[in-house]
Amino acid sequence: MHPVLINIGPLSIRYYGLMYVLGIIAAIFLIRSEVRRKGLPLTDDDQTNLLLVTVFAGIIGARIYYVVFNWPYYRQFLWDIPAVWRGGLAIHGGVIGGTCAVYWFARREHIPFLRLTDVLAPPLILGQAFGRFGNFMNGDAHGVPTSLPWGVVFAPHTPAGSQFPNIPLHPTMLYEMVLNLGIFVYLWSTRKHPAKDGYRPCATCCCIRWVASVWNFCGRIVCGWAHCEPHNLSAWH
Repeated sequence: MHPVLINIGPLSIRYYGLMYVLGIIAAIFLIRSEVRRKGLPLTDDDQTNLLLVTVFAGIIGARIYYVVFNWPYYRQFLWDIPAVWRGGLAIHGGVIGGTCAVYWFARREHIPFLRLTDVLAPPLILGQAFGRFGNFMNGDAHGVPTSLPWGVVFAPHTPAGSQFPNIPLHPTMLYEMVLNLGIFVYLWSTRKHPAKDGYRPCATCCCIRWVASVWNFCGRIVCGWAHCEPHNLSAWH
């Protein structure tokens, strides 16, 4: 695994960034499909703005969360704080930042917040799957050492390889990628099913959001047994 896909002169195209781009492109098409199906009063430009604002706020939130919990390192290397292309995004902060952005957008456009989150849940789960592959190629968010045959030895210049040189590790990024893809397939294939009798409208519209959240949370607990603690960032230097 190598974090750089291709070098074009001084420009490096990294898998981490490429996965974000592919995730955004896929999300645009999925969101437009759902907005039309639900009849929400959003133009194509509105939908693109919603996605970009949500992604940007999510990245900012994820980075702030990660930096705060790794402050002993970043207070020595302040110039590394904006270097998100090296990895270092915490999903917890991303959820907080993205949720705040969606709430603000829903209030501005006078659209029920929970109805809007139902539109966003499937594409965001798919985008997370893309991101996990980016983690894999970047060698971060890695697992603990393992003797299992599918253990992966990461390149020495990656976070995983610098912390555990020449040692097979659990590819927890791939475990979570498969989990995210499974959740997406389920959400997308069942999104048109009517709610059970007796559901209140507010419960109906937030059903998809809660299924995604609960499944993703439970899956991360299951994968957590193989997950390594945050790596020592000083290994980058």
